[in-house]
Amino acid sequence: MPTGIYTRTEQHREINSKAHRGQRPTEEHKRKISGFMKGNLYSLGRIHSEETKVKMCESHKGEKAYNWKGDDVGYCALHAWVRNELGQPDTCEECGRTGLIGRQINWANKSGEYKRDLKDWRRLCISCHRNFDLKRKEP
Repeated sequence: MPTGIYTRTEQHREINSKAHRGQRPTEEHKRKISGFMKGNLYSLGRIHSEETKVKMCESHKGEKAYNWKGDDVGYCALHAWVRNELGQPDTCEECGRTGLIGRQINWANKSGEYKRDLKDWRRLCISCHRNFDLKRKEP
């Protein structure tokens, strides 16, 4: 087969994919790949400074993330976003109990509309959260 740069169509890719499915590379092939990769200086094994790591992390947070859904987000994902933005609460705003951890305390949505608005959330312990939700559901 001639060598060179070819434009491969989706059909070519599908044929090659089926032909190589389930095969493992031989030791000789691994050595060839290793030889090609020697001298590769493009991010292979590069150690980033802490400042660069922070910049890389910040560049993909929030609305810049590839899987950001905006207001069309689910219940669990919205609660995870609030916890990430406001932190894990430890004091109930209703009764004032402190030192609460884990499932003893969580973020409660004030309006019941589950908007992506940080002012629409409050810290409540389990019992206050239950009472808050029951009062809101009553007609």
